[in-house]
Amino acid sequence: MPKKETEVLCKILCTRCGKEGYVPFVADGSRNYYCAECLTTFNVEKKRGTVKEVKDPKGRSRYEFICDICLRLKRSSEQPKKSRGQLMCAECAEKEKRTQRTAGRKRIVIANKED
Repeated sequence: MPKKETEVLCKILCTRCGKEGYVPFVADGSRNYYCAECLTTFNVEKKRGTVKEVKDPKGRSRYEFICDICLRLKRSSEQPKKSRGQLMCAECAEKEKRTQRTAGRKRIVIANKED
């Protein structure tokens, strides 16, 4: 006899924003529940500032972290650099370097002298 699969969706109220949402399990009401948007935000905030070293199938080290500037999960073969106490991905670090270089330049105004 084939296995009969049923999907249970239980209605919840998000603890953070108060929106209604559904979860695929029976909620007992004794815990905090979050909608999908707040849950991803909560997980990002929880993982910020930490670097996790993982091994790929070939045994090489990879680093997983959340960039403090763009707030995206990044995977890199090189350990991320901290700049002013913030973890940055390579793209955001490059943008930071460019803005630092241009900000340090003095504005030169060339005035024509008329005799």
